[in-house]
Amino acid sequence: MKKGRLIYNIIMVVFVLYAWLIMFFNTEEGMLTAKGLINLKFYTTLSNIFAAVVAGVWIADHIRKKDSPALSVWKLMAASAVGVTFLVVLGFLGPLYGFGTMYVGSNFFLHLVVPVMAMAEFVIFHERKLGVKENLFVIFPPLVYGTVYVINTLINGIAGNDIYGFLRWGYPAGLLIFAVICFVAFLTGMVLRILNAKLQPGE
Repeated sequence: MKKGRLIYNIIMVVFVLYAWLIMFFNTEEGMLTAKGLINLKFYTTLSNIFAAVVAGVWIADHIRKKDSPALSVWKLMAASAVGVTFLVVLGFLGPLYGFGTMYVGSNFFLHLVVPVMAMAEFVIFHERKLGVKENLFVIFPPLVYGTVYVINTLINGIAGNDIYGFLRWGYPAGLLIFAVICFVAFLTGMVLRILNAKLQPGE
């Protein structure tokens, strides 16, 4: 099981690195891509890199035969963060901009492959039981991103900075959307923990 999880995490890191390098060096077709470091403005990019970093830390701990309880929470946060990317594309951005633009090039990996892998990895391999208290931490990635997103539009204007179109209906609607996204993150974490518990009945 541990060896399988090790290989799985390595593959996730490779996929994220590959997809990010494609975006960094090339101008791609499809929505929500940007050449160079400017692509770090996207939640998709940041959440996938976050998941890759957490996977990398897990790999390092596994090699050193360490087992940090805190890393379990980070694993849940990472799985939920990219889970939000997966669900927002599926339920909002895909219908809004077209799924053909959401699942092409680097976005195929960042919107679909890695999010599904990260969520499946937590459900299948995670061995430490986490409670609702730990689940609250999954709200932080979208909350921090949403806060910076709104502040940036207030300072620099909506035009060119509302990259996801969340504020096209005004700030009240945009803030409601971000609140819903945070709630979705919380629910994603809950569902992942419940599914994991069913596969780990002894925990």
